[in-house]
Amino acid sequence: MQTKTIYWLLAAGVMLAIGCKKDQQACNDPYNIACPNYDPCLNVNPAYSDIAIVDSSRWTDTLMSFEVDTVTSTSKFFFRPKEIRSNTSYAWRIGQDNRIFETPVVDLLFTGFQGQIDATLTATVQDQDRCLPEVERSSTSTKSIYVLNIPVGEYPLWGVYNGKTDNEEDEYEVSVVGLLPNSVNNSYRLLGLQVPNCDMLNDIGVPIGGSYSWFISEFVNRSASRRCHNLLVVGQLSKENRNELTLHYWYDAPDGKRVHKIFTGYRQ
Repeated sequence: MQTKTIYWLLAAGVMLAIGCKKDQQACNDPYNIACPNYDPCLNVNPAYSDIAIVDSSRWTDTLMSFEVDTVTSTSKFFFRPKEIRSNTSYAWRIGQDNRIFETPVVDLLFTGFQGQIDATLTATVQDQDRCLPEVERSSTSTKSIYVLNIPVGEYPLWGVYNGKTDNEEDEYEVSVVGLLPNSVNNSYRLLGLQVPNCDMLNDIGVPIGGSYSWFISEFVNRSASRRCHNLLVVGQLSKENRNELTLHYWYDAPDGKRVHKIFTGYRQ
């Protein structure tokens, strides 16, 4: 009986050794730190410092960000790398500010200011294994944003636009307006958007919030009960033609499916 027990223990040991050997042979991934041929330098990329300046929505139906080149002095916009990497440290110099900001994303207020602001970002790779040549361990980029100090209600978005929705031939007008004196909630509005069985859009419009060249519907904080068919609207002026407005809007069809339409109009 004792001999049989020893035999099975020896057999189990042999099988375990064979299994371990197979596991070692199977582990042949140089990106995997558990493998004997792991190469730490394969996970190290050259420094990358390209900058995105984004304007982000607040108090709107959905959180969205747009990359912009012009903002208003009341906008909350952000300086950030186009790609944030975990093994990288960041150092920002922005405008005439003498401070060095070391967070990946920086937001500052420029209330009452008008003019160009230059932002310079230096990204440095934490290269403990000295995988990269010196020239690739650090990268510096500079990008400019123009800040406009304009009165509320004089945004270039305001106006009347004539156009049509994609795949539809009939043209119609929409208006982007400032404060409505007789509205229940004094806010900026989009008037005239054509959504089936939603006549109130012609009377009270879509409450909107945004910045210099874009907006998003604002039903969440502006009486959600007035929202037709779960409507969501995003509008943006073209960078190439400030008289061209594109509206992306979504709503629920009677069959429950989500409809997405695009209106393109030109300032009259």
